[in-house]
This record gives sequence, C-alpha cells and structure tokens, in this order.
Amino acid sequence: MKALKRAVLRLPQQDTHHKKEEKMTYYDPFVQLDLDVAQATKDVQICREVIFAHSSVSSSVKNSVHEFSKSRKAISTFMLQLKITSENDKINNVLLKLGNAQSELHKLAEKYHAQLSQEMSIPSECLLNQLQTVEEVRRQCEEKRLFYQQMKMKKEKRNGRSVKEQVKLFQNFQTARDAYYNWGSFYVGRCKSLMQSVCQTLIAQTAQNFSAEIDLFQKALASYEAIVDEVQNSFEKYYDGSKLKGSNQNDHSNDGSVSLECRSNMCFEDSSSLQDSLEKSEGANQISTPIELGADNVESENELV
Repeated sequence: MKALKRAVLRLPQQDTHHKKEEKMTYYDPFVQLDLDVAQATKDVQICREVIFAHSSVSSSVKNSVHEFSKSRKAISTFMLQLKITSENDKINNVLLKLGNAQSELHKLAEKYHAQLSQEMSIPSECLLNQLQTVEEVRRQCEEKRLFYQQMKMKKEKRNGRSVKEQVKLFQNFQTARDAYYNWGSFYVGRCKSLMQSVCQTLIAQTAQNFSAEIDLFQKALASYEAIVDEVQNSFEKYYDGSKLKGSNQNDHSNDGSVSLECRSNMCFEDSSSLQDSLEKSEGANQISTPIELGADNVESENELV
C-alpha cells in the first residue's frame, strides 16, 4: 500500500519535470504580415504592368479598326461614284454591288469600333482608379510600418528611462503596432481585390471582343458571298484565261488570298492587247481623242497600282 502511494505521488513530479523541458513557442503575427505585405507589393507591380499594357493594346486596336473603317469608306465612295461606260450596265452594276459591299464593311467596322470604345475604355478607367486607390493604401501602410519599426526599436532600448516614460513609450508602441496591423491587413485585402478585378476584366473583355469579331466577320462574309458569283462571272468574261483566286469556297488548295493568276506579273501578256482593247472601247463610245497607252504609260499605271 505504501509502495502504491509512492508511485502515485511520483506521477505529478515526473509530468512537472517534463513540462519544464518543453520549449515555449511564440507566434508573432507581424512576421506573417510583413511577408503578406511584401507579396502584395509585388502583386501590385504586376497589376500595374498588366493594366498599362492592356490600355496601350486597346488604344492600338481601336486606332487600327478606325483606320480600316476609313479606308473602306474611301473605297466604297470611289466605287459608288465610278462610271466606266454608259452602254454596258453590267459593269456598272458589278461596281455598284462591290461599292455597296465595301460600304457595308465600313458600317460593320464602325460598329465594331464603337463596341471596342465602350467595352475597353470604361473597364480600363475603372482599373486605373482602383490601382490608384491601392497605391494610396500602400503608401499609408508603408508609413505605418516604418513608424511601427521605429517604436519597436525604442521599446527595446528602454534602459535609463523612468517608469512613466516606459509606460508612455509602450502605449505609443501599441498604437503604432495596431495601426500597422490594420493598414497592412487592409492593403493585402485591397491588393487581392485588385488582382481579381484585373483577371475578371481581361477575361470579360477578351470574350466580348471575340464575340464582336465573330459578328463582324460573319456579316462581312455574308455580304461578300452574296455577290461573289456575279463578280467571278464578270471577271472571267472580261479577262480570258484569268481566274479570281479565292472565290471558290470548295477550293482548299489556295491560301484564301484574292489575286489574279495571269501569265506575267498580273498584267496582260503584252501592251498591244491592252492597246487593242482600249481602241475598241473608244470606237464603241465614239470618243474623238484617242488614248495612247504605250509601254511607258503601262509602267506608270503599274506604279500607281
């Protein structure tokens, strides 16, 4: 019985001795906060680069579409006002339809440009405003962090100070610590929100731009397919031995480019055949002043083309 009591009394003594050997671990939340703030600063830099790059690309795309729209309008205006001959209405009819197709492409490009301006400009401005807000929060957080580090160093060097000074110093340290923790946590949260907004904006704008491009290409292709047979027939009628490359949808051997397959550099075989065709056209139209196109004039026309 006495031996059992001695064994029971030894158990707490052994546990107490074991607890003394255990090392105390202290978790400092500000160590993790410093890491989170440093990572947030890197993320903000990435977001800044992405936002400015996206803004630059958006402006370049809008300018390119605007220039394309202007060129289609100029071509359509030229072709709609052009009158080759008054006796052959088929030629004028083909040119009229080609001009209308260019005019339709101009309208589609203008619509696409308006969509780009609306879908890219407004979200980009929102991202820039959000970036400016995060930058201001980062500045405040950095100021609070530096002040916290200064107060921490003063707190550690408290030798030679009175009790009243030490109490006041500790209160200032607590105030600086709480301010840094609040601003640091707020900064990390705003940075995460900014990164999420950037990702969502890029995905949304890419999908919207993809949809607008599909609509542009489909409608433009439909307007051209409606007249491709008539243009092909007129081309083959007036230029024997030449084909309009790319007009046949079932032909997969070409690269889709539209060009003339002629025997010598997309020109007539010689200048005499061009001279004869022009003289016949002049005689049919009863033009008194002949138009002579020699080799020099053909070269000048090639340069203009």
